[in-house]
Amino acid sequence: MDTVKKHVADAREKGASIFTVDNIEKEKQGLFHPLTVIENANNEMLVQSEETFGPVVTVTKFKSVEEAITMANDSSLGLTASVWTKDKTKAHKIAAQLEVGSVMINDHLMSHGLAETPWGGWKESGYGRTHGYLGLEAMTQPRVVIDDIMPGLQKNMWWHPHSKQVYDGLKGGMNFLYSKNLSLRFSGVLNLVKVFLRSFRKD
Repeated sequence: MDTVKKHVADAREKGASIFTVDNIEKEKQGLFHPLTVIENANNEMLVQSEETFGPVVTVTKFKSVEEAITMANDSSLGLTASVWTKDKTKAHKIAAQLEVGSVMINDHLMSHGLAETPWGGWKESGYGRTHGYLGLEAMTQPRVVIDDIMPGLQKNMWWHPHSKQVYDGLKGGMNFLYSKNLSLRFSGVLNLVKVFLRSFRKD
C-alpha cells in the first residue's frame, strides 16, 4: 500500500494527471486503494521505473509502434506486457520485440493462470520460472555424467601439448562445420582427422 501511494504521489509531483475516485468509504476499513489512471507518465516516474503491484495503470502517448516498443523496453523490468490491436499479425510482430517474460494479445495477466505455461520475467523481474516444464525443472538438481564412447583412445585430441597440428585440426573442425567455403571445409576435415588419429598414439 505504501509503495502504491508513493508511486502515485511521485507521478503527481512530476506533472502527471491523476484520475481516481476520492472519499471512498472502504479506505477506512483497511488496505484499500481506488482504481487509478495516470496520464502523461514517463520513465522518470517511479510508477514506470519500479514495480507498483497495485490498481494503477499509466497512459503514455507515442507517435509510432517502433517508439512504443522502445519505450516499453526502456526499463530494468520485464515481467508481462499486453498488445491491443485488431491486427493479429502486427500484434505477434510487436510481441516478439518486447523484452518480457509473457505477452498477452488483447488480454492481460491471464497467462499466470495457465499452469502449463512458464511464468517469470526478464531483466530484474523475478528469478527463474514457475509453472510449465521450466518451473518443474527449477525444482530439480541436474547432474551431468560423462563417459568415453571410445575407451580405446589414449588421449583426447584437445589435450596438451597444443601443437600447430592440434590447432589446425581443431580449427579445421570449426571450418568443416560452419564455413561456407567448400575448399576450407574439405581441408578442415582432413586436418581434423589427422588430429583424431593422433589420439590413438601413446606418445
